[in-house]
Amino acid sequence: MGKTELSIVFILVLIIVLSGCGKKEEPVIGIGDDVESDLKIQRNIEEESLFQTRNGKESNESDLEEDDDPIESRPTVELKMAPFLGKLMKEFQLPRPIMVMVENAPAARPQAGLEDASIVYEFLVEGGITRFLALYYEKFPERVGPIRSTRPYFIQTALEYDALLLHAGASPEGFHMLVTTGIDHLDQIRSENYYWRSSKRRAPHNLYTGINYLREFLSNYNSDAISLRFPYQSVGFVNQAKATPAHDIKIHYWGGYTVEYKYDDKKGNYLRFIDGVPHLMEGGKKIYAYNIFVQYVDTKVKDDEGRLEMKLVGSNKALLFKDGFVFKGTWIKEKGEKTHFLDADGNEWKINPGQTWIQVVPLSTKVEYQ
Repeated sequence: MGKTELSIVFILVLIIVLSGCGKKEEPVIGIGDDVESDLKIQRNIEEESLFQTRNGKESNESDLEEDDDPIESRPTVELKMAPFLGKLMKEFQLPRPIMVMVENAPAARPQAGLEDASIVYEFLVEGGITRFLALYYEKFPERVGPIRSTRPYFIQTALEYDALLLHAGASPEGFHMLVTTGIDHLDQIRSENYYWRSSKRRAPHNLYTGINYLREFLSNYNSDAISLRFPYQSVGFVNQAKATPAHDIKIHYWGGYTVEYKYDDKKGNYLRFIDGVPHLMEGGKKIYAYNIFVQYVDTKVKDDEGRLEMKLVGSNKALLFKDGFVFKGTWIKEKGEKTHFLDADGNEWKINPGQTWIQVVPLSTKVEYQ
């Protein structure tokens, strides 16, 4: 090949090379690269959108029809005012009030079920010990006791509430009053199937009842409307001009027995103590009172057995402890009526929603507070 021919070939090769360098090469993208990654992102976005729709962040008509009921179609819950607690509740467990005689001798402690009562009375009985009369209506626990015998003043109190009285026997005058008043009651002596005895305690400190033992019997009653036992205040208010601070309360019953309450500012209630230690229930549960009445009554020993007679009809002095303060007033009761607790101006005291304790004490009882 001559020089001329070689020059022509060189020029042609150079033109081809230069023309190839002048084009930008289009990238070839396979399904395994960015496109697949983009598809995954798109699928994730769609799935997240669906998840948000199902969880209420977004919605459309089809989702509403399939998954959610319109607010208008949801059933409304009617709340009722609990007559002995002063709280709004969905329902009450019992068709009528029940009052239970609960023992407080040292051998009976710890008791069961007092923490679930709406109102608890504490009365003296013979021997310098006290006994409780616990009222249940809003709910009734599975275990209440130990249960002991009743006395006339317990029966008289239960009549105020038109309550079914649960007890195990009575004093001679108590038996007579059960008959003459016609009060509804279940005496364990004659109705033992509504009670049981625990094998973990010695008799007579081992008798109990509970909702499962009473359910069939209570089905015979219809629920009737019950008016509020006390005027309840929705918001705590204390007229300090008519009150004295009382964070620590001591009630000295006959026989050297002392009840104490200590106020908790954070909880707005009183922790109950017996003889200097917290009054514990079975399982270690504590008792908290939101209102404490001290009702002074004329009390005397009536027989050689030490049984007591208490004058619950009439009027006498009273104290109310709530919100860390004490208020002085009176109680008044006419025959066949309920007891009213009045302030110094003669108006019925308004109390806090929650459990109320009524300490019924002889006139000479020493009550300390600070």
